[in-house]
Amino acid sequence: MYDLCDRPVSPAASTICTTNTCRDLLSRAHVGVQLADIWHDPPVLDLLLAAIYPMALTGKLDLLVDCPFSHTPTVLEMLQKLPAVVTLKTHLTSSLNEPGKNLQLNTSLMGYYYGSSLLAGGLVWACNSYSGLLVSALGQLKIPSFVNNQFLLANASPDLKTAFANTWQPLISPPDSVSRHHF
Repeated sequence: MYDLCDRPVSPAASTICTTNTCRDLLSRAHVGVQLADIWHDPPVLDLLLAAIYPMALTGKLDLLVDCPFSHTPTVLEMLQKLPAVVTLKTHLTSSLNEPGKNLQLNTSLMGYYYGSSLLAGGLVWACNSYSGLLVSALGQLKIPSFVNNQFLLANASPDLKTAFANTWQPLISPPDSVSRHHF
């Protein structure tokens, strides 16, 4: 299986890379595709938004790669104005189900935030900036003693995998030689 740039990816899940080709194709996709996490796995969007919040609190915009906002206070304000993800999903789903209407994300978000187009851009960015696939753990994949939501990193973009491989260092270095004991 290959991504849009003909780079091999795991067949476990589709993902986009950081090339302009992939990003451009995604940006032209239907908003339902761009907000896939809210439809398929709302707790994942909740996790992504929860991860963005402390990064924005630092005031360091460089932690929020490709963020559509120019100031971290705007990110914080947007996140504080959002309703719970399950409420947002219900609202957007009802907007989608109006006969003869296409989902107009900006219009659907009016009332939550004065700059509904900023909020729409922020949501799309939150869903797609990671470029990997996080999923809620279900069934046997859950650790029984953990009662909260649990997640699995099912796939990451080729760029993230390469960056990790290039920087990862084992905590314990292997011995220079193998020691053998005879009894």
